Amino acid sequence: MTSQVNTNSFNSWTIQDYLSFGYLYLLFIGITTDSIYYGLVGINIISYSSVLDVLLSPIIRLTDNLIFPAAIIVVPLVMHWYVKLIRLIDKKIQAKKGNTDKKPSSKLISLDSKALPVLFVAFGIFFIFMGYGVGGGMNIKGKLKSGIIVPDNRIIFQDGEVSEVKVIGNNSEYIFYIQKKSNVVSVSPIKENIKSIEQLN
Repeated sequence: MTSQVNTNSFNSWTIQDYLSFGYLYLLFIGITTDSIYYGLVGINIISYSSVLDVLLSPIIRLTDNLIFPAAIIVVPLVMHWYVKLIRLIDKKIQAKKGNTDKKPSSKLISLDSKALPVLFVAFGIFFIFMGYGVGGGMNIKGKLKSGIIVPDNRIIFQDGEVSEVKVIGNNSEYIFYIQKKSNVVSVSPIKENIKSIEQLN
C-alpha cells in the first residue's frame, strides 16, 4: 500500500514539480557539499557566502566539472537498464516457479518507471557530491599537513603585490587559496582588492 501511494504521488507530478524539487534538492546538496569541503580545512563557507552565492551554488557546482552533469545522465540510464534486466530475470524466475501472479517479488522493481529515475538521480547526485566534498576536502587537508603546495594561479593585488598560490575555491566576493610553503588557507575579498588572477601553466 505504501509503495503504491508513493508511486501515485510521482505520477501526479508536473514538470514544474520535478524542477522545483530538483532545484531544492540540489541546493541542499550543494550547501552541504561546500560546508564539508571547506569545513575540513577550517572554513565556515556560509559566513563568507551571500544569498546569491547560496542560490547559485548548485548551478556553479554542476558546471564546475564535467563529471557532475555526465554522471547525472549516465547513472540513471545505467540503473534504468539494470532494473529492466532485474525485472526480466524476476519474470523468468516466477514463470519457472509456476507463479502466475504478475506482482514483482521485489519492492524495488515494483516501483513505477517515473519514480525510479527520480530516485536514481537523487542517489547519484548525493553520492557524487558527497564524494567530491569529502574527498576534495581531505585532499586539501592532506596537502596542508604535508606542506606540499603546487601553485596553480598568480594573484595580482591592487597594491601591486604578486603572489603565486593554489586556489581551492571562490565565490562572488571571496577567493580561498593556499600560499606557497604555507599550511593555512587564506581568504581575500575580490572587489577593490584583487586586480587580476592569472592561471599558471
